[in-house]
Amino acid sequence: MAAARDTTGETDIRRKLDEYVDAHLTRHMYDTDESWPLRKTIRLPKQAELEQHYNQIRAQNETIRDWARQHHCETSEKTKIVSSGLIQQKSPLIDSVTIPDLDTALRIATKQTRERYLREHDRMSALAKEFGLEPANAMNVAKTLKDHDDTDFHLVIQAAHYFANHDCHTMTPRMAPILGFSAKWLGAPNSQRRKAICQLTGQDNLTF
Repeated sequence: MAAARDTTGETDIRRKLDEYVDAHLTRHMYDTDESWPLRKTIRLPKQAELEQHYNQIRAQNETIRDWARQHHCETSEKTKIVSSGLIQQKSPLIDSVTIPDLDTALRIATKQTRERYLREHDRMSALAKEFGLEPANAMNVAKTLKDHDDTDFHLVIQAAHYFANHDCHTMTPRMAPILGFSAKWLGAPNSQRRKAICQLTGQDNLTF
């Protein structure tokens, strides 16, 4: 009976490629000018390492190729010469993988990262349209509210519209005719919700 195939190395390679894309989206989640494609460099083995572990390296190379094919990513190759006694052979090895666009990257990323990325960019678009903001400014507000759920996000928008046209210096928080708005919800003078409202209204502070 043939020995069972050890797929531990293949799984590890696939995981690392997935994690690379996921980490890139996380690092650049609040960028508004990110460009694609994204090129991932693959480290090629030194000559001695290649000749000593040739079969293992070839298997790893095919795993990378399969991963790229599965996700519709392009690869580039560099040909290495492998010597075995008097015999030399050419061995093309992948030296880069290119993720072509955002949609591809989002399909590769984890569900959590994909949903978070889409939510933040949807919020940015909504804020830019509703308040006439430049995308970068709208994204700054979205980032300020990154730890707040959709209920809080929409309440901040309502409050910003109201306080853009009403002077809160003559009011107490409970006087604002906004369902769900209160001093407790608004938080301390340096709270994220208060900061976001100020960003949207162009005010330096929100003092009642």
